[in-house]
Amino acid sequence: MGMPAGIGVIDLMLGIPEGSKKEWYGFLRAGLMDDESKAMEFPAQYMFKDVPHLEEHMDDPVGYVLSEMDRHGIAQAMLGTSFHNEGTQRIIKDHPDRFFGSFGSPAASWPSSSIAWRKACEVER
Repeated sequence: MGMPAGIGVIDLMLGIPEGSKKEWYGFLRAGLMDDESKAMEFPAQYMFKDVPHLEEHMDDPVGYVLSEMDRHGIAQAMLGTSFHNEGTQRIIKDHPDRFFGSFGSPAASWPSSSIAWRKACEVER
C-alpha cells in the first residue's frame, strides 16, 4: 500500500539553518574520539552520501526551507524554540500554517514561569 493522496507530512524535527556550518556542529566535535570523524566536514558524515552545502541559501533560509518542504510533501514542521529565540518565534508567527513551536516545559514548581510559558505558546492569528 502506497502513501494516501492528499495527506501532508508533519516533520517533528526541523531546523532553520543559520550561521556557519562550523558553528552548527562545533559543539559535537569535543566528543569525537576517532581521527577520521574529526577530519570530516560534519560529524555524522559517514552515514550520508552527500553533505549539504547551504551557504548559497543563507540570504533567505526560511524561503529555502519552505521550498524544500514543498518539494518533499511536508505540510507542516515543528521548530524548537524558547523565550529567548525571537528569530524562530517570528518564523512561526509569520508562517503559522507551516510551522509550529515546541517550547521546553518549565519546572512545575515555578508557577509564574508556567503562566508565561502558556502565554508564549499562544499564536497570534
